[in-house]
Amino acid sequence: MRKASDNVAAALRLVVLAILLSATLGVLVRPLPPARADTAVSVSISSSVVPLGTTATTDIFVNGVSGPSGLGTYEMSVAFDKSKVKVVSATGDGGFGGSMVSNAGDQPWLSNGTGTLRLAAYQPWMPGPTGNVKVAVIIWKSLAPGIHPLALSVDLLSNSNGDFITGFPVVNGEMTVTGAAAGPGTVNIGGRTTVAITVGGVLSPGLKSYALTVAFNPAKISVSGVDDGDPPFGAPSTKVIDSVAGLVTLGDSLPSGYPVGSVVVARLNIQGVAEGGTDLAVSITSLVDATGSPLDAGVASGAVNVTLPVVKTGSVVINPALSASVAVTAEGLAGQSLKSYQLAISFDRARIKVAGVGDGDAPFGRPATAMIDNTAGAVVLADSVSTEFPTGRVVLAYLQVEGLANGVTGLSVQVVSLTNQAGVPITYGKVEGAVTVSPASVEVGQVFLLKDASVDIPVTVRGVPPLTGGKGGLGSYFFRINFDPAKVRVNRFSSSGADPQFAARLVLASSDNNTGQAFFRQSVTGEAGPTGDVVVAKMNVTALADGDTTLALVDHPDYKLADPSGIPIMATWKSGRVVGVAVEVGSTTAAVNSTARISMTIRFPAGTPGLKSFAATIGFDRSKIRVDSVSGGDAPFGSLTTKKIDNAVGTVLLAGSQTGGTATGNILVAVLNVAALSVTDSRSVGNNASPISVTVSGLTDGSDRVPAGIPGSGSPGGITIVWPNTVRVQSPSMVRGTTADIPIFIEVNELLVPRGLGSYRLRIDFDNTKLVLNSVRGGSSPFNAAPTFERSAGAGSAIISASQPASPGPRGSFTIAYLNVTVKNTAAAGQTGLAATVLSLVDSGGDSVSANAESGVVSIYPSSPPGSGGAPPGLPPPPPVSATAPTLTPTPTPTGSPTPVPGGGSGAARSTTRATRAAGSAANDSISRRRADSNPYSPTGAGPLRPPPGRFRRGFGSSGASSLAPGPACENSGDGLTAGRQPEERRPRPCR
Repeated sequence: MRKASDNVAAALRLVVLAILLSATLGVLVRPLPPARADTAVSVSISSSVVPLGTTATTDIFVNGVSGPSGLGTYEMSVAFDKSKVKVVSATGDGGFGGSMVSNAGDQPWLSNGTGTLRLAAYQPWMPGPTGNVKVAVIIWKSLAPGIHPLALSVDLLSNSNGDFITGFPVVNGEMTVTGAAAGPGTVNIGGRTTVAITVGGVLSPGLKSYALTVAFNPAKISVSGVDDGDPPFGAPSTKVIDSVAGLVTLGDSLPSGYPVGSVVVARLNIQGVAEGGTDLAVSITSLVDATGSPLDAGVASGAVNVTLPVVKTGSVVINPALSASVAVTAEGLAGQSLKSYQLAISFDRARIKVAGVGDGDAPFGRPATAMIDNTAGAVVLADSVSTEFPTGRVVLAYLQVEGLANGVTGLSVQVVSLTNQAGVPITYGKVEGAVTVSPASVEVGQVFLLKDASVDIPVTVRGVPPLTGGKGGLGSYFFRINFDPAKVRVNRFSSSGADPQFAARLVLASSDNNTGQAFFRQSVTGEAGPTGDVVVAKMNVTALADGDTTLALVDHPDYKLADPSGIPIMATWKSGRVVGVAVEVGSTTAAVNSTARISMTIRFPAGTPGLKSFAATIGFDRSKIRVDSVSGGDAPFGSLTTKKIDNAVGTVLLAGSQTGGTATGNILVAVLNVAALSVTDSRSVGNNASPISVTVSGLTDGSDRVPAGIPGSGSPGGITIVWPNTVRVQSPSMVRGTTADIPIFIEVNELLVPRGLGSYRLRIDFDNTKLVLNSVRGGSSPFNAAPTFERSAGAGSAIISASQPASPGPRGSFTIAYLNVTVKNTAAAGQTGLAATVLSLVDSGGDSVSANAESGVVSIYPSSPPGSGGAPPGLPPPPPVSATAPTLTPTPTPTGSPTPVPGGGSGAARSTTRATRAAGSAANDSISRRRADSNPYSPTGAGPLRPPPGRFRRGFGSSGASSLAPGPACENSGDGLTAGRQPEERRPRPCR
């Protein structure tokens, strides 16, 4: 049995696994463990035989694992034919004892899309399992009959010491799926095709006989006959076709030569009747093997799709005065082929003209008839072939069209005749194209930038007309861009990343950041330039201020586009934009061991489509703060799509998006809940500041446009960590039967309570068998008035409260009350407590503030004078305690100056006390460290947890970041196991 300490290790196991397998972290810096060849080990995946349409289970084993370490880690994959089998689930097995990460189910690396199942697991116990260890169970769904391989590959295998295991064989498996299936097939109306009927997944001794039925919809197809199968099956001995009911009955039996694997037992001759489709539903009457035993098999229905071929005219976009080719095609010819056509095509003569007709694809060349009438806006085409009859898709001819005026014209086609190879008319459909006459467009990109960040903005010419006869395309350009020099600076122009024909050095590229003008010009060599969308250059800019500014393309005759021969290309102009965005992290002040909220805001300019999504990384000092959680901001960013906290590294990954509108202005997008961990000294505030940085990796606006560049770093914030407000009861020494005033003083931190203290309410608990609380009087001004005193009858408890009207109230260290206490004559010598509890503290503005409470201790001495031997062992003689105490003026304490404390003691004394507490804490830390050193991998100092094994390959694993539970205020166990950190890097968190 495992020891009780194993429970702690088991609780950490998932955290360790998530860190090790997190591909997004990329922080594994530990040296790779040594490799250990072990030829006695093998890895295998089992095989399975199942009927078609059912599920099957295969197991993965690591065999021959020996001691003393046992198996610790694996990473492997299974490749399969996704059209034949499908992964239903992949789970770990209790025999391995680890937690498995796989890409089955709803994981983002879903296996069925690629035909590869990735598996990985790690178990933290030592020793690990030995022998033949089952490490994974996979459930499959069979989709098609046959014998389908399951190819296993192992990327990583290690023992529980973290040593890699190498040199082992891998045994693949297979999925044998027994069943019968039909089809599929596609046929035109009136066309003919054949569909195979297959029996697959047959193992030795082979298939002897079959009896099947195939049902179909007789309104969609007709079955005109049954053809032979593949040897040894020829023509079925039984073949009955019921065209009315839509049923075919097939059967045959072999005397010898029984086939195994998959075999086509027959083929159906099918003719299309009506557009649409029909299932071919297979039913098994019997499948018998060579021994006469029935085969356990399933069925898979096929389908026949009945389609219409179409006559189609293409679509094209051209500039005015330029030309392009438009194809005229016959497409979707299935189960029949084309012999002849005669077509009439009409168009808008005001938009385009047809300049000529080009040859079609063989066997159709130049149409025998090609009549063009640009006055009427019509073209007549006709041709026929006598030997070769094309099927599928064939280009009948090309129309050479020229643009006349901006706009769109249809290319309406009328089919006069269309016949198949037998001269029978073909039932057809039509797809009519269009010619769009439009100028090209010149566009400058849109980017989001933070102030002082720079990025390349592409300049693109879109819609450059297609080539005609190897000429045309974009040959040259000359542009001017105006910009606001107060918001944007143009640094340079670059041809890097541009179209290859424009990748040479720019002929002219200049900018004037005083006047806000930029010029750039270039041309290509050769007869033909690029077409379509062409990136001609990139302009590097820097955002100088927040807000939205335009990069305005100037539409002027001097600035133009042209083809390689100098013919102008008409174009529209679309200016670019630089959106200056401010991303900021807030700042706050928090007491050590307390929590605080840090906001992240994005200032998005008004007048834009608004912020739609963001992605950012928050960085912080892990030695000073810990991020406990992250929540969304204001609507519409009330929730986050990504929030990954890594306190081991000191980062938080954030992303958010919204679909219900847009947001502009100052947008609160996220809130970090952080814990303050350490502080140097309350009078050295500058040493306690912990900056929090932000790096933006992506922004999109409401137009769904992704920025061309990464904006950069935002404005950092931070948290100033100070000592908390503290209410402290003085600890006096008193003789039995005497009375004294015991001060209660408070330290109000001016960074936490800038408006000063307005009121307080405390509870004092004491042992009423030893002490009598007589009364309570006021302390320092403005709390010098007697507080309210609520004594609990018969109990050792009292509540005191007071308020003052001044604003701001007092800050620093001052006395708020004195307890008049008498030690009973019956009290035994020793110590008794005066326990303080803060019920409420309110600043002078009416807001609640928090504070720690430090109780006092009364040291009681006998009635005999000090030094007479009557003092309790180990107690010093009692100092004199005045029945009254001086009144303090509550002024803030100057930096570095100790504050006098009534009734004995001082600020220096308290500093000594604090140093003593720190020394005691360090001693405790030392003890805890020595205890932890007995097993540096266990927070409890004991237990079977081992260091992480060999790292997994980068780029594979869980995408989720690890999240370590927050520790107590004084935690000597460190942050837990983290990827990339060695045991000696663990440091105890100091106690305060």
